[in-house]
Amino acid sequence: MLVSGTCIGAGMLALPISTAMAGFLPSILALCLVWAFMCFTGLLVIEVNLWLPKGTSFISMAHKTLGRFGQALTWFIFILLLYCLLAAYITGGGALVLAIFKARANTLHDFLSYLPWIFGVGILIYEGTFLSDRVNRILMLGVLISFSVLGACVTPHIHLHHLLFVGHFRYLFFALPILFASFGFHIVLPTIRDYLNDHAHVLPWVVILGSLISLIVYILWEFLIFGLVPVYGPHSLSTIYEQGQLGGLLTQTILAITHNRWVSFATRSFVFFALSSSFIGVSLGLFDLLADGFHIKKTHAGRGLLSLLTFLPPFIFALFYPKGFLMALSFAGVFVAILHGILPMAMIFSGRYIKKFTSSRYRVFGGKTALVLVFVVSCAVIVSNFV
Repeated sequence: MLVSGTCIGAGMLALPISTAMAGFLPSILALCLVWAFMCFTGLLVIEVNLWLPKGTSFISMAHKTLGRFGQALTWFIFILLLYCLLAAYITGGGALVLAIFKARANTLHDFLSYLPWIFGVGILIYEGTFLSDRVNRILMLGVLISFSVLGACVTPHIHLHHLLFVGHFRYLFFALPILFASFGFHIVLPTIRDYLNDHAHVLPWVVILGSLISLIVYILWEFLIFGLVPVYGPHSLSTIYEQGQLGGLLTQTILAITHNRWVSFATRSFVFFALSSSFIGVSLGLFDLLADGFHIKKTHAGRGLLSLLTFLPPFIFALFYPKGFLMALSFAGVFVAILHGILPMAMIFSGRYIKKFTSSRYRVFGGKTALVLVFVVSCAVIVSNFV
């Protein structure tokens, strides 16, 4: 649930838009291939993490396998990506809080709307993974219920001939960054290893099944949207893509087609639960990353300091310069390709073949050929983002 909750976020709304002009079946094929790739690199992260003691996160993993330069680069990119994500979640969650209060009284300022969101998740992170896991399970149940309600409202309006449209496969190349960012669960894996008391035989199944849940939800989401909304026309996916406001316009388009008031409620509920579960997963990962990087012990004082380091910087930037983070998020696919593709490949290559780290606990299948393939695909994602 922590793996799938970290994957499934509000960015899922962009999936059918970004792949629309390739068609439904090519989009599903691309999703399956990206899932297989990201699942494999997640297993690489597990192997590297098991070489080192419990409590080790990506900073120490990079230092032990790639040296100080690798450690510094990992620090820089991870902090940039995770603070960008948290700032976006804070802004998005604040907008939901503001919408609730504005419906009753127009007295809540924007910056105050961020505080309930931050304190709610901040308390969970401070208390530890156990409580975060329990709350995340409830949120994931909310994701599934709201998604089921949305599906029930939309299904009668689905036209199967929309699903048969096949466009140009080259559009999938430009959608790669969003596809890869949709499976960015790796940051939470060291936390899950500690939470599961170092049971190495369980961890690969956590990666496979957790990411598989995300894949199934994504496929069902693509089925609903592609079957409901045509690719071209007045209320179409291509029109939404051209205008750029993915979330709002997609919701409006679904409402215009279905004329069902439950659609709006189900969509907002789904966004809330998905945003919350992702916020918890990313916050947990950053919390442990900072503890590992700064060697802060998880005493009461240490947890308080780590909570401030986790939430204060993105809160300040979300407050004073939210557009800067939104611009940086447009390169999230590049960050994910580096951190969840090239970095695990480099750590495995260095650890296995240069520093000769060995462990009988777990070893990912595939040798140097698989690692070269990971590098090539990751570079393709980076190139597609700039193209």
